[in-house]
Amino acid sequence: MVVHDVAPAFLGRLVAIHRALAPRLGDRISAAVVPCWRGTPLGVGGSDAEFVRLIDEGFGEVLQHGCTHLQDRPGVISLFSGRSNELSGLSTAETRARLERGREILRRRLRSPVAGFTAPAWQAGRATTDELSRLGFEYLVAFGAIRFARKPPIPLTTWSWDWGVVGPLGRVGEWLGDGLAALRPDASPCVVIHPADVDRGYLPRSLGVIDGLLRAGRVPVLFGDLAAVPTEGPAR
Repeated sequence: MVVHDVAPAFLGRLVAIHRALAPRLGDRISAAVVPCWRGTPLGVGGSDAEFVRLIDEGFGEVLQHGCTHLQDRPGVISLFSGRSNELSGLSTAETRARLERGREILRRRLRSPVAGFTAPAWQAGRATTDELSRLGFEYLVAFGAIRFARKPPIPLTTWSWDWGVVGPLGRVGEWLGDGLAALRPDASPCVVIHPADVDRGYLPRSLGVIDGLLRAGRVPVLFGDLAAVPTEGPAR
């Protein structure tokens, strides 16, 4: 279970999401934190102290979620994602600079270490597992798997309701998760919630998926827990 787009700009929605999740999952919730949301670094703004306290005390782990979550170049994915595909089209050097900047912001502001990375709009660009490993990340959480530089991926079945500027696509994202769960029953379930889901009315639907998984006997775990399990075979 992971909350994306975790930034001070969405504090009220994040509090609502956490209040809904904590009785179900405790602190087995991952926070995908944007270090510099739309150009404003974490640490600038009156609500940041409360935000930092929520992350440090309410979530079991932190993932870095891009740097600014803002794409500078036009394109189809940029258009439909609301310019969220930050890393698309960047060179390796540009990608590295952004991720290093974001990593430093999180290091200064949060208590939790940041072992994992997840890309804005699922578009990792040149943030490959090898590049991420060089920057100190242990794994990449992609839409369909947790990926590593030196060992095989761990398959994920992902439910996500935020597919950009077209809100009704959230139902399609839910159906996609249901379909993938049927096709890949051995994959680890991953429910992704965004602040936009609160405004669009999808939070109850995501909670319904979580409740169904819990009734089926699934135990909440963090990405770091899964990543720590030894695996065999060559990396892919």
